[in-house]
Amino acid sequence: MIESYTPAFAAAYSEKAKADPANPLSWYARAEECLNSGDLDGWRSTIAVALTMPHETPQQQWTRAWAQLALGDWAGWTSYEARWAYADDRASRTTVDDWVRWTHRAWDGVEDLTDKTILVLSEQGIGDNVQMLRFLAPLADRAKSVMAMVYPRLVPLVQSSFGDRVTVMIQGVDKPFAFDRYARIMSLPHLFGQLPPFSPLRPPGRRSRLPGHSGRIRAGICWAGNPLYANDEQRSIASAFLAPLLARTDIEWHSLQVGKNAIDADRYPSMIRPWPPLVNLGDTADVIAQLDVVVAVDTAVAHLAGCLGVRTYLLLPLNPDFRWGLGDDTPWYPSMRLLRQSVAGDWASVVVRLQSLLDQLTPSPDAIIASDDADLPRPALSGTV
Repeated sequence: MIESYTPAFAAAYSEKAKADPANPLSWYARAEECLNSGDLDGWRSTIAVALTMPHETPQQQWTRAWAQLALGDWAGWTSYEARWAYADDRASRTTVDDWVRWTHRAWDGVEDLTDKTILVLSEQGIGDNVQMLRFLAPLADRAKSVMAMVYPRLVPLVQSSFGDRVTVMIQGVDKPFAFDRYARIMSLPHLFGQLPPFSPLRPPGRRSRLPGHSGRIRAGICWAGNPLYANDEQRSIASAFLAPLLARTDIEWHSLQVGKNAIDADRYPSMIRPWPPLVNLGDTADVIAQLDVVVAVDTAVAHLAGCLGVRTYLLLPLNPDFRWGLGDDTPWYPSMRLLRQSVAGDWASVVVRLQSLLDQLTPSPDAIIASDDADLPRPALSGTV
């Protein structure tokens, strides 16, 4: 994931930038200060001024993309294309990516692909790629064939979800061959021009089922993201804030946490750690598919739960990533509810609101979606999203 806005990001524009009223970046900096202080109305009015101005440089266009997408304006994905020209772009490139760009034409979203093979290049973070998997099926409908360069942790999930409709190639291992056009995965919203209808992904179904149902609500929880992400301090939650949730006796908690923070689960006897450990997103999908609800911060786990159609409560900081908009739901994931901080750093009040939502739920008899029965309807879990 490319670095999000932070207070330091706004400050970097300096007083010199703010003193230039003809530069939209100065207005975005002011808007950022409004958002970090909780002044949403001030943010909206300041952004409105910025959006009326010419955006001539890649940096201006890139910054506009974040504002447009936060407002729910799909045109922001067109502005988002400036990421490749913006000198401060943080998206990784590989020699394979460069070879593809030098030797093949990019798909423009209009050209007929019925006699062509298109290669989709991965970029940015795992969660970004999970979110964009939604476009692979409609792309396969339009093309002769689709090849996707996929991060290793995503391979089992992509294979189980799309089968022979998408040829999976492993990022950093395989070299693509015999294709006609290419597209970067984060460019697919721009190329399609709209969000395709939701269709849940299909978990691999390779892991053993969870132990017999206890009659309690089965909930998964993930409280921390990749610590290398620039805004991780704001988006991740110290596990101590979750203690009131984990003390509930009506919920069977399953840890979906990976990485160095996974060991925090051992502090809470009520939390069940997966065994064997979760190695890839296919493993995580198999566990999530057996749960009634997932509670997560802004990580790949949240995107995965949303893509599987599982009820998800997403816990967001005061100033979250642009893709979560400004409301309490998202068109990307119909089963997801967004719970936002109203004061920077105040996770306690977010947990209180989450408690109220969890109080409304009752357990389903079984939440299994295994590979063999993925087309069966999910049992309904009572309670509002």
